Amino acid sequence: METSGGSKAVFCSQLHGTRAAALEHRHLLATRKPCTFFGVLAVLIGLMQSPGVVRAADIPPRPSGYFNDLDSLVKKSTAQQLNRELSDFEHQTSNQLIVIIISKLPTGVTIGDYGVQLVHAWKLDQRGAILLVDDQDHLLRIQAGNALKQKLSEATCKKIFTDVIMPRFKVDDFDGGMKAGVDAVIAAVSTNPVTAPQSAKPAAAQQ
Repeated sequence: METSGGSKAVFCSQLHGTRAAALEHRHLLATRKPCTFFGVLAVLIGLMQSPGVVRAADIPPRPSGYFNDLDSLVKKSTAQQLNRELSDFEHQTSNQLIVIIISKLPTGVTIGDYGVQLVHAWKLDQRGAILLVDDQDHLLRIQAGNALKQKLSEATCKKIFTDVIMPRFKVDDFDGGMKAGVDAVIAAVSTNPVTAPQSAKPAAAQQ
């Protein structure tokens, strides 16, 4: 699934200060596709989209790590913790999940096309998946390889985003959102259906 040509997907339209004002116009342009959640989080779920044209120069080499925060969205300690967790996940299940947070997509490239090409270039077509975050344009996508598409279905990904990641992102807790999101994707691949872990609740809700 993908948005229409000029639409933008935003993490959250209820952020504070100047960031909220800057994102307001993007919220108004949000996609009308079924997997867009207005007012809080718009999500692109990449399960069956055909690849588009992406230049080879735009595809980075496969990273050596599992959690790759190229835009410093989360704390270094969080990135290290999630990298260890994802390494253990592969060793225990032979499935791979690579998280990549970038500043911005290459010019003229959709997040759907980019996700498809990353999965192919990094040889994750079978037992692999990517959780891709475009920080500047506030886009988020899960792209699953063939063996994981059934477990990372549209319904499952929607539940991960709305019940797990969204509550954290809504209060600008990106560390918590990424932690809970990674845990939920791992749970989805290991067992279905997915239930939101307790850690997914925002700090304000736990008081």
